[in-house]
Amino acid sequence: MKPARSFFKMLAYPVTRPLGDITGSMRGIKKTADEARRRLAEKRSDADAAQSYLKAFTPAERFEEVYRLNAWTQPEMESQKKAARRTRLGSVAVAMLAMFLLLWVVMTANFFLAILTFVGLVAFTAACIAQAIRFAWWEDQLSRRVIYPLGEFIARPDLFNRALLP
Repeated sequence: MKPARSFFKMLAYPVTRPLGDITGSMRGIKKTADEARRRLAEKRSDADAAQSYLKAFTPAERFEEVYRLNAWTQPEMESQKKAARRTRLGSVAVAMLAMFLLLWVVMTANFFLAILTFVGLVAFTAACIAQAIRFAWWEDQLSRRVIYPLGEFIARPDLFNRALLP
């Protein structure tokens, strides 16, 4: 009987080996996902604790507390402002290039290609403008030394001057 059993094992090997590998991979993926969930919950609780700690302060005190906790220096602040400004202006420049590319494609390409690229380039341009607004907000917070919500920045009447102009 032993030779028959090994013969059938040999025939079943192309099926059992991948199933064993898949099962092992699924165990590894499950372990990694559980670890990621645990870390995410840990980070979320840390973020909630920091947020509840900082809520007691005014926006200016909140900035100073974050400044103190991160042990920032004035040259580092200036470097961060400069990096935010460069990133904001780079995002605006890329958005403008995407708009010019969009106009060129619409005028020169056939209809189907123009429609496909139109959707992609409009989405890309919107993402670049959103990135520019985010970095303008960050730059403004660093300049004014105040932490305030994004909605407050967006509600400002000079939003586009701050976000899109140098």
